[in-house]
Order: sequence, then C-alpha cells, then structure tokens
Amino acid sequence: MSIFEVVRLLLDFGLVILIWLVQLVIYSAFPYYGHKELMLWHKKYTSRITLIVIPLMIGQLVISIIEILKNTSMFNIIICLSIYSIWIITFFFIVPIHKKINKSLYTPFALRKLIKINWLRTILWTLIFVLSLMQNVI
Repeated sequence: MSIFEVVRLLLDFGLVILIWLVQLVIYSAFPYYGHKELMLWHKKYTSRITLIVIPLMIGQLVISIIEILKNTSMFNIIICLSIYSIWIITFFFIVPIHKKINKSLYTPFALRKLIKINWLRTILWTLIFVLSLMQNVI
C-alpha cells in the first residue's frame, strides 16, 4: 500500500469516526440543552470542530480528485460523488442550521432537522470508508 493510499484511509477513517461521534453524541444532545446553555456551548463547539473537520474534508476532497484523475474506476467515481454530496449537504443544509443556532433563531424543529439531515452525511462517510477500505486493503 502506498503512502497516498494510507493517507486516504486515515482521512476516511478520521471522518467516519468523527461523523458518528457528532451524530450519536453531539447533535443528539442539542435538544436536551436549555436555550441559554445551547447558545454558549454551540459557539464553542462550532469553532473548535471546524478546526478538525475542514482540514479532513479538504484533504479527502483533494485525494478523491487526484484518484479520479489517476484511475477512473467505479469505486473512485462513487467515492468522489459521495464526497461532493457531503459538501453540498454540509454547506447548503447543515451550515445554515448552525448559523440559525448561532443567531438564536433556531426552533426544536431545526434541531431535529439537523439530526435527520446529518444521517445522510453519516451514511455517506461510512460508505466512503468502507469502499476505500475494500479498494485498498481487501
């Protein structure tokens, strides 16, 4: 296995662990916070998690583009389309909900919607990791 493939697996693994943690622990706890507590926690949480998520997401995107250019296989196409889908979901659905929370314009419905929509990213990142693992290890 090349260093490039190892880096890809590490990025994919990091993101799959992170998304499951966000989905099962962090987002699912939001409805249990009082309004004031959620406002305080959310501002800290989003600034801190961004420092972890953005480099991983950019790294994963760059590697997927390089992989497509090197080898246009069905695995790489599915992975690349899944990554693009995650970016679309993140910036068109997830980020706007976080902005509402930061501005104290959220509702309980918005919190449930955040959790529900994030399941799509959770499934896609899991799929990406499994495909990457199958392609590089099995």
